[in-house]
Amino acid sequence: QGYYYDIKDSNGLSALEVEILCITRKNSVHFAGPLGGYGVGAYSMLTNRVLVTRGPVLIEPKRGNCENLTRFYTDIFGPQRVYFYAWLKVAVESLRAGPPWAVGQLLAVAGPPSAGKSVFQTLITPMLGGRVSNPYEYLKGGTNFNEEVYGAEHGHLGDEHADPSPRTRRNLGAAIKKLVAEPIAYIHGKGKGGITLIPFLRLTMSLNDNPQSLAVLPSFDSDVAGKIMLLRALNDGLAAVLKRFRKWHTCEKALMSEVPAFLWKILNWNIPADMRDQRWGVKSYHDPKLIELVYRMSEEERLLELVDSYVLNDLGPVEWRGTAFELERLVKEAAIKTGNLNFFSHKQVCSDCLTALAAQKNRVKVMPVKFHNRNVYEIIRPKPG
Repeated sequence: QGYYYDIKDSNGLSALEVEILCITRKNSVHFAGPLGGYGVGAYSMLTNRVLVTRGPVLIEPKRGNCENLTRFYTDIFGPQRVYFYAWLKVAVESLRAGPPWAVGQLLAVAGPPSAGKSVFQTLITPMLGGRVSNPYEYLKGGTNFNEEVYGAEHGHLGDEHADPSPRTRRNLGAAIKKLVAEPIAYIHGKGKGGITLIPFLRLTMSLNDNPQSLAVLPSFDSDVAGKIMLLRALNDGLAAVLKRFRKWHTCEKALMSEVPAFLWKILNWNIPADMRDQRWGVKSYHDPKLIELVYRMSEEERLLELVDSYVLNDLGPVEWRGTAFELERLVKEAAIKTGNLNFFSHKQVCSDCLTALAAQKNRVKVMPVKFHNRNVYEIIRPKPG
C-alpha cells in the first residue's frame, strides 16, 4: 500500500507503524466470529463493534411442488401440524427480515422411536440458515461457554444422556426462559471474555414419549409453560413417507429438494386468528396426553403422591411442616413399603423437589423461619375431589 518502515517521522515512527496504530484504534472490534442471524460484515451492536466472519445460507423460497414434504409433516403431526407451520413461519420471517428478532418458543416433539422426529429436526436446519448446535450442556448448567450455541440459528436438542433430576430440569427451565424470551444474550467463548450481543436463535427438542424421556423436560410451571410448544409425533410418521421411496437416501434427497417450495408455501400462509399471539406470533400449544404424562411422571409429583399416601392421608394431619431432611426420612420409610427404593437418586432430590414445588405456588411453600439454617416447608393436604 506504499507505507514504508524505514522512513521515520519526528516521533520516531515509520509511516507503516502510524498506519497500523490508526487501524488498531479505529477498526478494532470487540467480537469476531459467527453470530446467529447475521451475514458476513461489520455491525454496531449495544456499543460493541462486531465482525461477523460467517453467515447463514438462506434458501430462496420458490413457488413449486412440495407434496412429499407436506405429506411428511401431515403423517408426523396430523392436525397439530398447523402449530408447527405457525412456529416455523414466525421464525423464518424474522430471520429473513433481520433484527430486531421476533422471539420464539422451544419446539419440543415427543413420539415413538420410528416417528421421524430426528428427520423433522434435520429439515428445520436448512430452513433456518443451515447452521446447527447442540446447546444441552450449556442449558443444563454443565458449562458457561456458549459462543458455539449463539453462532448457529438452530439449537438441536435430543433426550440422549439427558438428566431427569429436579435440579437439572430446573436449570434447564431457567436457561430456556433466557434463550427464547430475552433478545439480548451474554456470549462467552472459551479463553475469551464475555460480551453482550443480540443473536437469532430457535430451539427444537425431540424425545421419545415414554415416561423416562419426558421426565427430562423442565417443570411446566407458569413461567416455563408459555415458552414451550409441545407436539406429539404420530407412530407411523416415518414409515408412511418411506413407503413412497425405495431407499432413505432417495427419500431425504426428495424432501430436501422441496424445501424452497415449502418455504414459499409457509411464507404465503396466514396463521389463523385464534392461534395468534402478540408476543410470540403463535400461542403455545401442549398436547393434552403428553402434558398429562409430564406432570404425572415428574419427581416432584411422585414425591407428592408418597406424601399424600403416607403423610397427609385421610388419617393424617391437614398439613405437614418440616425440613427436607425430615421429609426425606418419612418418604424413605414409605418408599420401602411401596418397593420404590430408588426414588432418591442423589442427596439433594428431596430438597430440589420441594424447591420446585414451592416455586409453583400450589400446595408447598417455604416458611419464613429456618431450623438450624435449613429451610422449613409446609405441605397442605389436597382438597377432596
